[in-house]
Amino acid sequence: MSSEYRTPEQLAEIAEKAFGKPKTFRLDRDGDRDLTFTGWEIGKGERNAHSITLVKIYLTKGQNLVTQVQTLARQDKSLISQTVGNHNTAPEALDWLKEDNGDSLGSASKTAWEEACRAWPPIAEYETETFS
Repeated sequence: MSSEYRTPEQLAEIAEKAFGKPKTFRLDRDGDRDLTFTGWEIGKGERNAHSITLVKIYLTKGQNLVTQVQTLARQDKSLISQTVGNHNTAPEALDWLKEDNGDSLGSASKTAWEEACRAWPPIAEYETETFS
């Protein structure tokens, strides 16, 4: 995240000004307890093919990132599968999104990632891979 240090409270205040009042989310997880957190949706991407892939990225009040990947049936949009991850850092979230898609960033994940990085300045540096 950005080199300028701010407390989690300061960052939560900045996020609330940028995104509005935080909401409480509860995301279902197969094989584990559901994940509940308070925060904001900061990125979303969708891909329509044989099924619909929907990717969402959330920022928690504690400045962690949550990633959600859903696969929906194309005809009735019923849930086929869902994976959810919680991450302490942006690189962890990015690695999780890649791993969830067979070690590459899928188009829905890329759209959601770019949107999240543009929406939340502390992770903006992770939008692109920098090579010097």
